[in-house]
Parts: sequence; C-alpha cells; structure tokens
Amino acid sequence: MHRLLPVFVLVLAACVGCGGGPEHPFDRAAPVFPLPENTFEEDVSARKPYAEPPAWLYKPQSYPDRKPGCVYFVGYGLPMASLQEARDSALEDAQRQIVRYMSTSVDVSTERVGAAVGDTRGGGYEAVTDHIFSTTVARDTVDRLYARDQYYTAGTLVQNIVKRPVHIAYVLVEFGPHQAEDVAVQANSEVKSEIKELEQQKEASPSKQLDERDAVRLDSLQRLEKKLDNLSADDFKF
Repeated sequence: MHRLLPVFVLVLAACVGCGGGPEHPFDRAAPVFPLPENTFEEDVSARKPYAEPPAWLYKPQSYPDRKPGCVYFVGYGLPMASLQEARDSALEDAQRQIVRYMSTSVDVSTERVGAAVGDTRGGGYEAVTDHIFSTTVARDTVDRLYARDQYYTAGTLVQNIVKRPVHIAYVLVEFGPHQAEDVAVQANSEVKSEIKELEQQKEASPSKQLDERDAVRLDSLQRLEKKLDNLSADDFKF
C-alpha cells in the first residue's frame, strides 16, 4: 500500500478549451477535504487507465484532445464502495461546477458544492438563481454530459481508526455552447413559469399582495428573467 495524503477536493473551474496561455487561477489545487483524521491508503495497482494521475486532473486545459470553443470541468467523486457510485459522484460534482459556471453569467458567485446563499424557497437573487440552474442542469444535462476522459483509483479510507475499502473517480467533462444555450433557455422557461404563478397568486389574494418571502422571490425571478433574456454566447466566454 502506498500511503497518500487524504483525498483532495480541488477547486477546479472551467477552462476555455483552446490554446495555451497563462495558468488559469482555478487550475491550482486547494485541498479542503477531508478532515485531518482521515487518510487514504492507496492501492496503486488499482489505477486505471493511467499509471499516474493525468495532467488534466490539475489543468483541464492541458487535455490534448480538447475541442476549441468548449469549457472543461474535472469532477472529483467522493470515496465510494463501488466504482459506479464513485463515477456517479464525480459526474454530480461536475454538474455542480456547471451550475456555478452558468450562475457567473448572470452575476452570481456560488460555492463549488452548489449551496446557495439564503432560502431557496424564497431567498434573494443568488439563492433563486442557484436553485433554478441546479434544477435545470440536473434535469437537462445529467444524461448528456460528455465525459472525455476518466481516471480511477482505489484503496482504503481510514476514518477514526475505522478502515473501509473505497473507489475514487475523476471525470473530465466537456461542456459546449449548445449545451449552455439549452440550459439557459430551459432556465428562462422555468423562470417565466414561476413568475406567472406568483403574479397569478398575487392577483388572487384579497390584498393583491404577496407575503414577504414570495415578494422577494418574485423580485429575484424578474431580475433573473431580464438577465436571461439578454444572454449571448459572449456571456459564457466560449
């Protein structure tokens, strides 16, 4: 067994899929997980299909077969009991990064984990936007994410003296302008539908007023609608 530091969750974001250029700020590793008491004893013989971690694991733009005009994300899966579960976890992580990436196009900054700030049922602009994109991305991209490459390993995770065998997956996902456009269109449709419902609710109320939470949500949705109505390919920086 080869003892390594705990599994790293790297803060990796989109890198434009063309040419070289200076190092992207999100290419740099920032270990934030797991807690110090956890260690991962890797079985290097379980590595596949590469004997060593591939370069794209740390710099997605270094992928040799990258497609011009596309954006790349590296999904880092949590340690799981099976390889399939590990891969699914990695794809879910890539989805969260896509949500964050799409949210930046409408002036929202969210965490890698996809957690919105505030109450997503009412909430402010950031919470509403994160909720809308999370729903849309999960519904419309989960079956269409293009995994260009993957890297797997396995070993033993030690947590509080308890050892358990685990698999870990890393998936390189390609996200293109057509996918971004589909997500934006579906998000816009979702926003307009919710605005219509809230406006009907407001009209049907005796006071012609929404409660505070719904009023905040309506305002946030209307703000997001204006942003989505005016999006272009330039906003996605493809």
